[in-house]
Amino acid sequence: MRVLFSVFLFIFYVEFSTSDLCAASWEGAKSSKTATITVIYSEVKPFIYPINAQELAGIEYELMIDFKRFLKEEYGINIKFDWVKSQNLDQIYETIQREDQHLVLGLAGFSETEQRKKLYNTTPTYMPDISVIVMGSTQPVIMDSAALLNQLKSLPAITVKNTTFEEDILSLKQSFIKDLQVIYIPNGNLINEISQKSDAFGYVDLPLYLLALEEGYLIKRQQLFQVQRAGYTLLYQKNSSWSAPVNQYFNSIDFKLNLNKVIKKYLGNDVTELLKHVSSEDSLNTKKEIALLTKEKEIQSQQLINAALSAQRQRLVRNFLIFGSIFLLIIALFIYNRYKYKRRSNEALQKKNDEIEQQNKQIEQQKGELEVFNKELVKINEHVNEQNTIIEEQFQDLQQHKEQIEAQNDVLEGKNGELVSLNDEKNYLIGLLAHDLRSPVNQVKGLVQLMQLTAENLNEEQAEYLNKIIDSAERINTMIHRILDVEAIESKDLKLNLVKFNIILLLDKMADQYGKQASAKQIDIHRTYLEQEPVLVEIDENYTHQVFENLLSNAIKFSPSERAIHISIDIEENFIVCTIKDEGPGLTEEDQKKLFNKYQKLSAKPTAGESSTGLGLSIVKRFVEAMGGKIWCESEPGNGATFKVKLKRVNIN
Repeated sequence: MRVLFSVFLFIFYVEFSTSDLCAASWEGAKSSKTATITVIYSEVKPFIYPINAQELAGIEYELMIDFKRFLKEEYGINIKFDWVKSQNLDQIYETIQREDQHLVLGLAGFSETEQRKKLYNTTPTYMPDISVIVMGSTQPVIMDSAALLNQLKSLPAITVKNTTFEEDILSLKQSFIKDLQVIYIPNGNLINEISQKSDAFGYVDLPLYLLALEEGYLIKRQQLFQVQRAGYTLLYQKNSSWSAPVNQYFNSIDFKLNLNKVIKKYLGNDVTELLKHVSSEDSLNTKKEIALLTKEKEIQSQQLINAALSAQRQRLVRNFLIFGSIFLLIIALFIYNRYKYKRRSNEALQKKNDEIEQQNKQIEQQKGELEVFNKELVKINEHVNEQNTIIEEQFQDLQQHKEQIEAQNDVLEGKNGELVSLNDEKNYLIGLLAHDLRSPVNQVKGLVQLMQLTAENLNEEQAEYLNKIIDSAERINTMIHRILDVEAIESKDLKLNLVKFNIILLLDKMADQYGKQASAKQIDIHRTYLEQEPVLVEIDENYTHQVFENLLSNAIKFSPSERAIHISIDIEENFIVCTIKDEGPGLTEEDQKKLFNKYQKLSAKPTAGESSTGLGLSIVKRFVEAMGGKIWCESEPGNGATFKVKLKRVNIN
């Protein structure tokens, strides 16, 4: 019995260990739909740092969160992160090299170097990497290389071991300053150490320098001996089975869109654009330096403004205290004067009391006169009561009219409730009918397609009949989708997924999509865009696609052969207006009144016998207005129709 139990424990251990190893590899993660990724990091702001005892923040932290989303959406894999804080960079390197199964990612704002690429896998770089010499603000900026080297000989260099900053310092020492003194500090705030010493220097990242300058650090940048590398990267195990999904994520469009937002969040728009400019190979060194100097001047000017505002606030506080003291003194004087005034008033009041007693005697005399006057008032009051009686009778008549009106309102509300109920029942029956029709229509279509594939020796007429059946089924399906769209809109079940999108790309896509249909009728599609830059709007891409698909298909449908359709975009302040103009028969004034209503048949007919449900433009109007836009039509009979869609524009930055 003991032997059997031991065998069972051994088998359970082997099974558990095997499943755990499978889940650690990429293939195992895809199979089990779950995996744990170890993230070992060293605090480096703005790449990764704590914001409280429980939460982290930073550029690389948010990239990890987005990587988790990517694996869930692309592969359905649920990722759990094991966050490990490292005391130094050596611990990160040792942890990555020691682990050979689970994915271990190292985060610390690493620069991509040839030495690191030999020892580790590196992700594609995600941000430019430029190192500059920084020293205390009391040191001068020297524009001559020889003079700067002579100055650096007298200063110690501060750096951190096993970093690219150390490589840059050692390269400077080997090439120019043989006896350079190098001071090593633990992995921490290198800029803070340099700013506290007026007689030291070191290499730091350009974005970290600009952020420190904005935070008020007393530092200064030398313009010479800058170092530019391939860019920032993340480290993980050599020959890891996770290379494919890691590279797929870092090369995806979603990653690049998210990366741009994350970098701007932590570095700001100005620093982000500046990094792109100075890291561009197309920019001249002089232009790069001008851009850096301009940014430094902006930061320094802002610091001067802040200092002036602080001094102004101090002056305001001082003036407030002075005026407050004066105000309190004035109040004290006012209280004293009030006391003197009250005493004089009491004396005057006594005199008034004497006068009042004399006046009371006069009042007694006037009382007899008032009694006579009261009798006259009684007569007047009796006349008023008679008038009140008449008014009350008129009020009762009005009350009866009010009750009649309220009764009529109750009847109308009941009728309205019946209409609402009938409308809901109608919508339910239409939706139910549309859903029930979809399945048999698809079955008919599928059976006909199966007949086309399996039937042999079909003659031309039979093949044509089968194609017509398929076309009819597709038209019925289209009508069902339109009906369901209308019912969804009326039930207020319209959910928007708003994104920033280049409207030019969408219009080009639609023009290309319908190019073949237009060519079949010898119709040319002309596009006119005055803006060369991307025109961004905040839209639901799916609904906007349906809007322009409907407008463009209608333009082709109602245009005679050998005509043209014109697509254009105009900018009106904070809005864009997309125009689709055809050269068809145009619309009458009566047609334009019911153009955007449901189930409306207009006088204009498709030029090639195309079908229409009369639902399209009602859906288009609902979609456009739901996205905060506006749609209208300008047309005269015989001069074509021009449909315009107005949407709110979004700034590129």
